[in-house]
Amino acid sequence: MKRTVWTAIWSLGWLLGLALSGCGGGGGMIDSGETRAAQRPGGASGGGTGIELLVGGRIKSLTGSGSSLSAFVLEPKPAPGQSSKPAAATISVTKDTTYRAGDKALTAADLKVGLPVEVTLAAKLANNKGTAKAVKVLPPMVAGKIQSRTPASGSLTSFVVTPQAPAGQTQPADVTVSVSSSTKYQAGDKEAKADDVKVGLAVEAVLAAPPVDNKATAVAVQVLPFKAVGKVKSVTTTNSALASFVLQAPTAPSGQTTPPDLTIRVTANTKYAKDGQTATSAEVKAGVTLEAILAAAPTNNAGTASGVNVVTKPTR
Repeated sequence: MKRTVWTAIWSLGWLLGLALSGCGGGGGMIDSGETRAAQRPGGASGGGTGIELLVGGRIKSLTGSGSSLSAFVLEPKPAPGQSSKPAAATISVTKDTTYRAGDKALTAADLKVGLPVEVTLAAKLANNKGTAKAVKVLPPMVAGKIQSRTPASGSLTSFVVTPQAPAGQTQPADVTVSVSSSTKYQAGDKEAKADDVKVGLAVEAVLAAPPVDNKATAVAVQVLPFKAVGKVKSVTTTNSALASFVLQAPTAPSGQTTPPDLTIRVTANTKYAKDGQTATSAEVKAGVTLEAILAAAPTNNAGTASGVNVVTKPTR
């Protein structure tokens, strides 16, 4: 499944979400909770560089409806590292405001309470008020690690995801995600299947509608690569060629358990990099820090690497 198809699935997720709305929101959703300036190629005339003022969040209430919509209240979520929730903003709309979900044009009538949106502002917010040039309805999603699947083996009907919490924020509740015969699956840029959804893997699920009581149905599921990060404790070679290495995880913060060492196998197909630049297996030595992308979640503290990146420079 190509990226264009994945984008189309996002749009489909929102069209279904709009059709099924009545959505009050739920734990574990991904929201764009920042107010920021974004630089995008091509201004209104299609040339040069345009600077757009964006604010994202969830619609809390509407003033008017349909063609009579005059404004809505946007409730942002805290940005990573913020301890307090930003103040709600009142966003006015005009006859010139445009509405979209993915590549499909919408109307003001498609805005519903509970939908996450990204708003392009005509000017900076003043006293938590602004006017929308454009409103983009975002796909409802949940992302995190799979804690369990039903059934444990066989034809998948649902799985439980523990969403990732940004630093300094409260851990969202687990979300039970149901699947159907029409749910699409993707791993990287390739089509996948329900059997590829396994406990321990990280996933992003595009939902038909925001969760209700921490339950939702997936339109599409993206299986994310399992990344192991740490310091190489030892290496094993066969006929002078790297065969595997033991990766020691960083010490966990106080109150948390440090993950066990992982034995990472490599194959003839494993790709190597150093600070993102193509390298060879010779860079994998005891004492170096690296990121290993695994083909699947580790089993019995062991896994096989599809890619290895030795890190010597701090990442931003």
